[in-house]
Amino acid sequence: MLLNKDILVPPDPELMGCFGVGLLAKQKLTEGFLTKTSYDLNQILATEIIYEKEFQCKSCDNFCPIRILSVNNHKVHVRWQM
Repeated sequence: MLLNKDILVPPDPELMGCFGVGLLAKQKLTEGFLTKTSYDLNQILATEIIYEKEFQCKSCDNFCPIRILSVNNHKVHVRWQM
């Protein structure tokens, strides 16, 4: 409304973020900030993801639920959709 423009929201908007990350990674690879490597899909699929806890984000008025996960002993914060 502020821009007086229509906004198109696709049926799976979370995929747009994945697409954007892919474009950014391609750009960073071209600029020399990333190196091309290969991944073992079976190892990725076998990754253990442990749910630790959930809290409510207070950065804006949406109060999104945020889950804290442990992935390969690294803490990951994920906005959780209900």
